Amino acid sequence: MENIVFLILRRMRQPLLTLLIVYALSILGLTLIPGRDADGNVWYMSIFHAFYFVSYMATTIGFGEIPYAFTDGQRLWVSLSMYGTVMAWIYAFGTILALVQDKTFQEAIAENRFARHIRAMREPFHLVCGYGETGTSLVQTLTRPGQHVVVIDIDETRTNAIQLQHLRQFV
Repeated sequence: MENIVFLILRRMRQPLLTLLIVYALSILGLTLIPGRDADGNVWYMSIFHAFYFVSYMATTIGFGEIPYAFTDGQRLWVSLSMYGTVMAWIYAFGTILALVQDKTFQEAIAENRFARHIRAMREPFHLVCGYGETGTSLVQTLTRPGQHVVVIDIDETRTNAIQLQHLRQFV
């Protein structure tokens, strides 16, 4: 499990930093660009309001301007922020898709699943190293009376062939 978390954090570091920086710059810009209140006085958005606005701006584009109508400068900044956050999210999702399709990640998931299954076995089992001719006949002989067998082999195609066998017990 540790290697899976390490892979995720390692691959997602850059996209997460990109999201963080884009959000921080969007919030900072909204707090620095002056706006106008209902009476026409200069008004600066608080960090809380800017955070709230950027949070729902990045998830939905259909929104109103809070708490007062935006000035042209604020609208320009929000437009740029929208494109920035959308691009950052696309980058993050693209990285997630690439990670899920990565062979190393898939092998780590399969290895973790296998280790978890072995740890969950409460009954004794035989460990067969190699699933050639001898390993195949040994596994068939051991599973007939209902004994559990775990097979490991350097060749993945041979271990995948076990699933096609008609064995009485899970191997």
